[in-house]
Amino acid sequence: MLPLGIVCLAGGIVAGAAGVFAAVTLFSLLLFALVLCGITSPVFVWLFAALSTAVIYGVLPQSALPTAPSRRGQVSDKGSIFRLHFPPPRGGMPLRGRGEYFVPLLVGAIVLGASAFVALVHSFVGPYGHAVTGGKAKLWLLSGGIPRGFFSDAAWRLLEPSYPPGCAALTFGCYGAARFCGDWLTQLAPCVFVAVAAAFLASRTKGVARLWLALLFLTPVALMTTGQFYPEPLMALGVLVGWERVRDGRSYSWLLLGAAGWFKNEGVFFLIAAWLAWRIIEGSRRARARDLACAMALPLAWHVGCRIAGASLNDYVAPWRFSLLRGLRAFGESLKLAFLRPWDYCFAYPAAVVVALIPSVRRQSRPLVAALLFATFAIAAFCLAYACSTANEVWHISTSLPRLLWTPALILAREFAAICNRNDDGL
Repeated sequence: MLPLGIVCLAGGIVAGAAGVFAAVTLFSLLLFALVLCGITSPVFVWLFAALSTAVIYGVLPQSALPTAPSRRGQVSDKGSIFRLHFPPPRGGMPLRGRGEYFVPLLVGAIVLGASAFVALVHSFVGPYGHAVTGGKAKLWLLSGGIPRGFFSDAAWRLLEPSYPPGCAALTFGCYGAARFCGDWLTQLAPCVFVAVAAAFLASRTKGVARLWLALLFLTPVALMTTGQFYPEPLMALGVLVGWERVRDGRSYSWLLLGAAGWFKNEGVFFLIAAWLAWRIIEGSRRARARDLACAMALPLAWHVGCRIAGASLNDYVAPWRFSLLRGLRAFGESLKLAFLRPWDYCFAYPAAVVVALIPSVRRQSRPLVAALLFATFAIAAFCLAYACSTANEVWHISTSLPRLLWTPALILAREFAAICNRNDDGL
């Protein structure tokens, strides 16, 4: 995992949690290029890790806050090509005081330890995320690239060829660097990503709200998702940092949200849901049509390429052939999980709804309303997908819906915590 760790560290130093996600996305894209070219040499894995580090360090803004004034007295937020100094790691950590770094890092360490314990109690041969992501990466490595008929032959159906390859490419890189070894430690990759997300959210708030946000990462749903090598932790990190940058009106925010679709299909749902929510709340000031188009470019390119290669989404029919009853049952199950089993998400859904019903809060906290719209649109998209599913209904909903509802819960909890911060400050 050392190449992946170096990439994550470099991204974190440059731009905090957003830098981690951007660096990992670039590294994943480069690794998938190796897969397409049939290159399995560990030298190229290390070379592309160095290239990712150099590009991220040279291109990304050096922190979430403006840098020091230049000689002309102007403040610049832009990164320069290949800076020779390491900037202070302020990205995503705007709070001041002795606990500015200590508490978020402590939260991240606790989440990392708990999720790693769950991940390492079993080997890397389990079902679900292990089979699809790890199995796909091993196949690419053993075959020297993508085997013939991978996208069109039913023999590879269990590996879900049409699923976005982001996490599988990272796993391929870990295997490639270790030369067919490293199953045990590779399981820790999602644990690292979820720890970064926890530290990021902890840096956005203070007091008791930090404890609440930390518990959201220690629920059974979160630990199961991370421990079974699902791509949700990395997708959730992309949605979190993208949402935060949209909220603050900063650069490349929609590209981060769109990159979440490179790691999981539902990332596209979250992108569209976030764009619609901010479009309704803020209009074109924060959500322009070209922002959505640019953000959709990466996941759309993958899906178009898959279709050209002969792949299709298994167990799904065309949207116009959906089953209304299946969709309604999925909607009912969503409400049940969110409001009748709220402890699975640390009461994020009912807490956000109750607070939004207070008129004074609703008028002063437009991001919370946007978060509720985001969750609503995302759930509607999930229900449409379930309505188009041909898999066993009970199995499909029970295995995937609890995981999918976790990412909107993070956004709702973040906005609820922001309101708690303002109340603590007497605003």
